[in-house]
Formats: sequence, C-alpha cells, structure tokens
Amino acid sequence: MDRIVDISELYRGDVIHHPALGFAIIDAVESNALRLSWETDGSRLPPMVSAELLVKGYKRCIPGGFLFRSVMEPDTLRALVDASPVTAMHLLLDDLATPQGRPEIRDWMTGRGLMSQGHFDRWWAALESDEDSDSLGWSDDKRTIYPPPVDVGQTPAPTDVFLASSPRGRWAIALKADPSTQNRLMLQAIGARDTPAILLLLRLAPDIPSPTLNALRKLARAGDHSVTAALLDRGDRPMLQTMVGPAGFSATQDRVLSALDRLAPTRKLEVAVAIMEQALTMEGNPPAAPWLCSIAPGGAPALLAIAGGMTDSQRAHDWLSDHKNSEIMVDTFIDETPRDTVEMTLGLNSAPAAQLIANIRDISADRLFPLSIAFATALAQRHAEAKAGGVLGARVDGTGQVSLGAEEDRDPREDVRDGMRMLLEAAVGPLPADAPLADNDLLPHINQLRSDLPSDWIAVAMVAMATEISDRHSDGVALWTQLCMGAALDRVRSNVPNFNRPIDIATDTHIGHAKSRRMQTNQDAVYFAQNDDC
Repeated sequence: MDRIVDISELYRGDVIHHPALGFAIIDAVESNALRLSWETDGSRLPPMVSAELLVKGYKRCIPGGFLFRSVMEPDTLRALVDASPVTAMHLLLDDLATPQGRPEIRDWMTGRGLMSQGHFDRWWAALESDEDSDSLGWSDDKRTIYPPPVDVGQTPAPTDVFLASSPRGRWAIALKADPSTQNRLMLQAIGARDTPAILLLLRLAPDIPSPTLNALRKLARAGDHSVTAALLDRGDRPMLQTMVGPAGFSATQDRVLSALDRLAPTRKLEVAVAIMEQALTMEGNPPAAPWLCSIAPGGAPALLAIAGGMTDSQRAHDWLSDHKNSEIMVDTFIDETPRDTVEMTLGLNSAPAAQLIANIRDISADRLFPLSIAFATALAQRHAEAKAGGVLGARVDGTGQVSLGAEEDRDPREDVRDGMRMLLEAAVGPLPADAPLADNDLLPHINQLRSDLPSDWIAVAMVAMATEISDRHSDGVALWTQLCMGAALDRVRSNVPNFNRPIDIATDTHIGHAKSRRMQTNQDAVYFAQNDDC
C-alpha cells in the first residue's frame, strides 16, 4: 500500500485502506472528496472522506495487487493462496513494501478471510517446503521475509519487462508511459491474456484505439468478466448491448451478474439501468428488467433513484416508476424452452442477501446470543456428519439462519474456537491474530471494549477459545448446548428485579503473624465493581 499524496491520483473502483476502519472501494471521485463503499458494515464508517483527511490517514492498495484482489476478487485470490503459496507471498510483500514476520503474515491471511487460524500453520509449512521458496527474501533466521526491491526511477520506464514485473512495478511503468506506449503494453497484455495488466492499463488510458478496443471486446465476449466490467465501466456501448440478451435468459444471467459485481456500487446501478433501457427499447416488457431489479442492491427504488439522474434512460425511469412498490413475476428464458416463472418481491420487501459473518461489525449485544446459537446449530449439523470446516465462509441470511462454507480437514475444536472468535470480532472489531495474551486471558477484560456484552456469553467463549485445544468444547453440539444454557441464564438474569439495597463488604488484609516476623510488606488488594446486571 502506498501513501496518498493527492486525490487526483485516485480512480473510481480503486481500493483504499485505513488502519482503524478497514478497506473501502472508491465509489466516486469528486472535486475535493471521495464517496466510499466500505467492505464491512458499521455506523462509524464515513460514506464521504475529504481530500484533507484522505492524505493523512489513508493508503491506496496497488491496483491488481494482493490487497486489491482480496477486496475485489476474494475467491480468486483464495484459490491462488492455496495453490501457490510462494506466488501469493510475493504479491503480499510487493503490496506492503515492508518486511513481514510470520505473525504479521498470519494477521493478513486470516484477517482477510483467506484461511482459518488452524489452516495457517499447515499453509506456512507448505510455503517453507515449496521448492520455489528460495525466491523469497528470507532473513537468516527464517523469521522475516523482505520484499523485493522495485526500481521505479528508470527513465524511460523499462516497458520490455512490463508483464514480468510485480503489480507495483507494473504500476510504476504504466504511470510513466506515454499513450502510445500504454497502447503497446495493452496489446502485449491482451496477447498474453494477462487480465490484471489489462485492468491496470484500462484505468490509465483516456482513449483506446479502435483495433485495441475490438481486441478487448473479443476477450470479454470469450468469457473474461473482469474485462467486460472494465469496458462497461468506461461506458462502451457495444459491450453494453451484448449484455441485453444474456440478462433475459436464466442460463446466461450469471455472466451479466459476474460483470456487474466487479463494478463500484453506484456504477453497478448505472450500468443496470442502461441495460434495462436497451432491453425496453427492444421489447415492451423484457424479462431482463425485473431480473435486474432483483439483483440490484436496494432493488427497484435504488435503480429508480439512479435513473432519475441519467439523461438517456427515460424508458427505464418510467418502467421503474410503475413497478417500484409492486410485487411482480420475474420471467426468464431458458434457451429454447418456454419461460419459467420465479416469484420475487422487489424493492424494500425483497429478502436481504446472505452476509459473511466475518464481515459483520458493531452488532448489538442482544443479537450476539441468537447469532451464536444459529452458527452453533450449523456447526453441530456438520460435526454430526463427521465433517468439519467452513467457519470463515459462514453466512447469515435475512431470517437469521447460518450456512457454513466449504468443508475442510481440521479438528472440530478448531472450528469452535475460530467461530466464537469470529462472533466476538463481530461485536468488538478485529482482534490481533497473535496477541501477547491468549484468548482466554483476554476475554475477562473484553468488557472494556464493549461493556454491554452478556457475561454468560463471555463465559461460554472463554471455554471455546481456551489456549489448550483439549479444554475447548469438543464440537458444535457441545457448543450449541452451552450457548443455549447461557442464553437461558442471561434471560433470567436480565429479568430479575433490581434491588437497590446496600451490599456489605468485609475485608481483612492483615499480613499474618508468621509473615510479619519476616517482612512488613502487605501485597493484598481488594476491588469491587457493579453494573446493572452483575
């Protein structure tokens, strides 16, 4: 990550980071401020950041680099981390540009949701044993890895090594290249099918020659959804028109969705409206229109608000005005077969999408037990089937039900520990992965971060997150049992009448006769505290 010097350096779709707030996608660059879409939810996250604050506390993630991909394409990055630990490590070091020890690397890998705490140890062993690990800049004691040097001072930029360079090196080369050189680099990237290089250059190029643009469209139509999204972001009309037909067929709608999901949030809505406008121009009541409402964040009302500010979307605006509060049928074509019909409620009545629990922040205290019990229910089911894993991929839907991610080969006690830690972080925010204190030593003091957390929940968490794995709950069934009991105790405790009566406290801090003959130091201490429930 690099320090931001001027707001003019930034582009819509860039990823920035604040050490206390996390990662955000730039939704729009305005004259003296950024509109942001934060990766996680939270009342403390600012929707707008001024240029003055931006240069003080924020950094930009290198386009196409490790952290950029962790926000924009986490599944793709996760597959790369698992398949090629050395390549992933090169990307991470290039992005951070500072030496990293094992604890710091563990924080990044687990904090970005790329692997669980238990998985990291096995992954690190695979990294050290990889035959290509010598290419990393290890310290003599193998405790620190140094990033490779990047020479960005050459003039002219070494364009002949562009594709072989790291994301940071590519960025430095592309910034120094003139438009004709950038186009030559683009043709190299297209020939090599190097999508990250293409996306980086598309960010910088104000104009693209027609032959290059046709080559990009061909690549997009061949299935490169990232290039499709980049062309849609630039307002490429032919690429927009190719989205209209697929948006009306259930067999091809996933291609459209894959491209739209790669756009900044507001731009996603704008492109959806533009596709809808084209579909309505071609057909009176196209199936693409209600489907686009169903996949747009905020549904039809959000699209209507965007359409109101667009000058060339009158048909879409009129259609959305008629359907913003109605329940309609989403019709889709499946190849040559008749339409199948799926009933959906649009707009504010639509069911909210499932959300990764690992991304949730600042949940209310009264939500902690229900969410934990729902998670433990899903975990108990998986462990009862003699399976494990999927904690970091756990999602909670609008009804409160939890579904786990992909299965993993791990101890159920690791699932218990990582799951409860993830739920704790949903309440208090990220905790250091390698804290000086063990989790079960930290938990008695957690009320200093959130004074309203239920003490009965913390009691269960202390067992689940014990340092010794044998001390934890044996599996999800045992965790579910203790959480249900804790929730019942919490209800009883909360409903007990509050008696405002004095409490007598007696102490005897005498050092004792035997000790008084050897020393006069008295090391006793007495502490008393009370709140509404405890």
